[in-house]
Amino acid sequence: MLCVVFGPWVGLLAAVVHTVAYLQLNAAVNAIAHTFGRQPYDNGATNLQWLAWITSGEGLHNNHHAAPTSAKLAFGPGEVDPAWPAIAGLRRLRLATVRSTGPRPHTERVEADAAA
Repeated sequence: MLCVVFGPWVGLLAAVVHTVAYLQLNAAVNAIAHTFGRQPYDNGATNLQWLAWITSGEGLHNNHHAAPTSAKLAFGPGEVDPAWPAIAGLRRLRLATVRSTGPRPHTERVEADAAA
């Protein structure tokens, strides 16, 4: 679409920028979100809210590992999944089907175990 509106060079530049940004953010999630951050669930990943803001929720990587098929990745207080409102809107319009929105019942938060 950008090629039609702004010409082929702008469209090509936009495609290159998009591809590079996607690859860099994917690498950031895989590198940073397995090293730094909070671990509310017992798995090898961590949650970083600042990374979640720029990766549409994937920065809540510990939650993703706890519930890999969940469409919503914000499970705890203070966690925000920026992609969830768009997914919920598509669901209301019947343009998307959501299989799950949270961890399975047997998945317990580490913080809950520490409080017991």
